[in-house]
Amino acid sequence: MIADIVTNLTSFSLPGLLTVVGVFGFAPGLCMRLIALMYPRTHPRRRELHAEMKIVPRIERPFWVAEQLEEGLSEGLRLRQRAAKKRKQAKNGPDPYTNTSVRVARFGRVIRELHLSEDEEELLRILRRHGVDDAPEALALKIKRDGLDNTWREVSWQLRERERY
Repeated sequence: MIADIVTNLTSFSLPGLLTVVGVFGFAPGLCMRLIALMYPRTHPRRRELHAEMKIVPRIERPFWVAEQLEEGLSEGLRLRQRAAKKRKQAKNGPDPYTNTSVRVARFGRVIRELHLSEDEEELLRILRRHGVDDAPEALALKIKRDGLDNTWREVSWQLRERERY
């Protein structure tokens, strides 16, 4: 069916021929290169897209490219944003509210690094927002040593006392 449409368009006029060449020849390759740019530089999908396009018959390429555009928008841009966020954090240092590890230091020397679970991170974030970040290292050690529930009870009591005065 599509082959008949292409044959009819090319036999009637020069604009029809140019349209067919653009839609089935030039446009899929150009769009595929733009879609590949949606993925991070080192992502293997960038190279795979070009290789897969060569396998797809020319008649089906515009539809296949449209499917890849949808996939690139949903997956590629998200990966690219994540990579940009990592680069920004590496350049500016970690965000104090999303840091997943706390370094315990004495006299400027790192003694050990505590890796916190998601619940422990959330508690540390909440406490920092409430202004209890006088010593995040000590707070993280306390969370690890006493557990989440005990630390939360004690610190929430301190917060209530602070609000009272």
